[in-house]
Formats: sequence, C-alpha cells, structure tokens
Amino acid sequence: MNAKRSGSGRKVVDVQTRRLALLKRYYDACRLTTWPYFQRCTADERRRAYDRAARNARAYRKLLAPVPICRSPFTDEPLAFACDRFGFDGPWWDRGWTDRLPKTVGAASCRLVLGAVDLRGRQLSDDETRGERYLGPEVPFVAPCIALPGTQAVLSRQVMPAGDILYLIAYFNQEVEQLWPPWFPRFQVSFSHHSTIRAGEWDFELQPWIDRGLLSWVAPDDGELRLVRAGPCPYVGLSGSREPQVFESTWGRLCAERGAREGLT
Repeated sequence: MNAKRSGSGRKVVDVQTRRLALLKRYYDACRLTTWPYFQRCTADERRRAYDRAARNARAYRKLLAPVPICRSPFTDEPLAFACDRFGFDGPWWDRGWTDRLPKTVGAASCRLVLGAVDLRGRQLSDDETRGERYLGPEVPFVAPCIALPGTQAVLSRQVMPAGDILYLIAYFNQEVEQLWPPWFPRFQVSFSHHSTIRAGEWDFELQPWIDRGLLSWVAPDDGELRLVRAGPCPYVGLSGSREPQVFESTWGRLCAERGAREGLT
C-alpha cells in the first residue's frame, strides 16, 4: 500500500513538473503577442509565437487526465472529470480559453458538471489570474436542473495542492441528454468559465434535496467513491460566501510591467 501511494505521489510530481514547464513556454509565447512586446516583433515572429502558444496549449490540455470523482446514482459506474486540479495558473481556468477538452469519462448518463471553490480565506496571486477567473461561490449548491424529471445529482470534492477545495456537482439523467437550454455549453462548469446560471438560481439548502432522494454524495477522501444517500452529510451547512468569486485578469499589467523593466516602454 505504501509503495502504491509513493508511486502515485511520484506520478503527480512528474505531471506537475511537466505542467509548469509547458505553462512557462505557453506564457512566454503569449507574451510576444501582447503589448508592449508585439510592437517589437515582426509579423513572422508573431505568427511563430502564436504557433508555439497553440502547440504548448495542446500539450497542456493532454496532460489534464480525467480523475475519478464520483459514481452514477443509476448504474454505480465511475465518473472521471478532467480539469486543472494542480493550480489556478493554468489556462484551463481562463474564462476565454477556447482550447476546450472533453471533461468527463465514463458514466454515460452524466449530463452536466458544475462546481464551487473554497480558497480557504486566501486571495489568488497575480500569476494565478493571468486570465479572468470565475470560481463560483465558496460552498456547494444545486442548480435548477435537479428538479427536472429523472435527474439526480452527486456531490464530491477534490483538494488542490495549495489546499483549495473544489466542490463538484455532477448531474445525471438516463431519460434525456440535455438538462439545459441548447445554447448552454455541455459540461460548462461555473467555477472555470462564464456561466449563464445566475447566482440567484443556486440553491445552497442541500438537505431538502437529500431528503427527496435526488442528491447523494461521496465522503471526503473516500477513494472507493461510494455513494452515500442518507445520514449526516458533510457538505450541508458549510460556512462561506454564496456570491460568485470573480477575479479580473492581471495579464496586461504583468506584461506592461515586465516590458517597462526591459526598456520596451
């Protein structure tokens, strides 16, 4: 058991090392397409910078392997979800990042994944906000689609290296494929990209949905992902803000400050 854990730990460290190297190359390329750097580059140099950024973004995307987060309440099949769980400095968290990836594997009846983030009292650093960050509220909630016929939701959590907690709410339905209006992007998550879910539609009172048999959960740190449907729920009554957490991009300022230090302005 200890050997297995040690091997898993080495793998995580290896992924994080590769991730940081890719992010450095990605942002170095992006900087050349941003003021004041782009004005010193030729059109061909800017084209090559765009190509390098795209190439490193694709490699970064492939590095984000799906991680099991819960099970289907209908079939008990595991559901894996892919996001950048290593830190908020990656472009996966950008509101405007267009290099999307399929975010779920398994549990075919999963129709939507939403989430919340508890930063445990800290603020994101400049390096973590090189793009706009929409992190949703600090505590978990359920969306209106849980009331649609045949829908059930499962709540779980992931802990990031800095101690930040991601609350993931997966919605399942075996009867329909679309739980949201057609214009709502499938698997859009509220804590990573602009969401059309208004804060007033989030329901933070979880216990009534548990009592109705529509919301189950995975206990924190349960590697077996066993669904719990009754009893005290560790996610009910958590303290924290119920307002959306929005962080504006620092990218333009960081590039301008670095350019000034290098004598470009």
